[in-house]
Amino acid sequence: MTLDPHSLTHEHPFDPTYGYDLDDLLAVQSPEQPHGFEGFWTDSYQKAMDHKLEYEKIETQQDDDRFTLYKVMYAGIDGMTVGAWLAVPKGEIKRGRVQGHGYGGRESLECKDIADGVATIAPVARGFHISANESLPIENQGHKHVIIGIDHVETYIHRKVVQDMWIAQSILLAELPELQNQVDYEGGSFGGGMGAMCVAWDKRIQSAHLHVPSHGNYPLRLTIPCVGSQNAVTSYYHSHPGVLKTLAFHDAAIHARYITVPTSFTCALFDPAVPPPGQFSVHNEVKPQLRKLFVITAGHHAYPEEVAETQAGHDKGRQWRMEQLGATV
Repeated sequence: MTLDPHSLTHEHPFDPTYGYDLDDLLAVQSPEQPHGFEGFWTDSYQKAMDHKLEYEKIETQQDDDRFTLYKVMYAGIDGMTVGAWLAVPKGEIKRGRVQGHGYGGRESLECKDIADGVATIAPVARGFHISANESLPIENQGHKHVIIGIDHVETYIHRKVVQDMWIAQSILLAELPELQNQVDYEGGSFGGGMGAMCVAWDKRIQSAHLHVPSHGNYPLRLTIPCVGSQNAVTSYYHSHPGVLKTLAFHDAAIHARYITVPTSFTCALFDPAVPPPGQFSVHNEVKPQLRKLFVITAGHHAYPEEVAETQAGHDKGRQWRMEQLGATV
């Protein structure tokens, strides 16, 4: 049961509901698909599949005796060294997961948050933490990361991040080939938007959960205020309007039209960092029979019910997706 989002106390100079109620959000439509979109992303995926796997596993100390945790350093799409965390169950391996992260990056992986038997690879976006690189001086800050390569569709960093995620899944399956056709995706915020892009083209993924997904409906996002990384994109767009072409090719809502697996969502009614109409744009573009929505009061904003609402949406979403797949994990 969500709260009235207008009851939340905040200090923003704008309304983080943006004047939308739930019915309005469910009616938000997304922009038109740019010419060449499908071919561009089909080719991008194939490049990741053709990429030779080169990686090193380093066992890492952690406090959960159900898993062995590894730091995996691997060659990304263009040869840049990037990292991922790999948690391998010590007992029966029941299912696999690719896990995205938000724009705060990922310093490590908390195995205590992983269900029994779920082997998890958690790629770290290039430029962040173990994927730091001197050519990407972002200092683990999303507002710096989000504009790298943005002047050209081919060079935008989000394309490379998604390709690195596909390669990470290839590493998971190389290590644990028994997980073929048993891998799901989970991610929120930045990882929700990147997840929509990842899942849309990678048919190895069987289901997804996208929490307050970002990067949906850029034409709308560029016209409304928010906090966080989107401000950097909006500012850059005002002086470089040509980047709208790049953003169109990296719009999570357009990618969502290509999702063909059960996908659950937790979308917020109030969110100062990822405006709700952008989140719902991603949800609304998935075919109705393939999506399940769990509405939460707010995203990127602390409130007493935050953890309970988010966890309930995550748990119920996973239960629904496994039912759709006829799986038990």
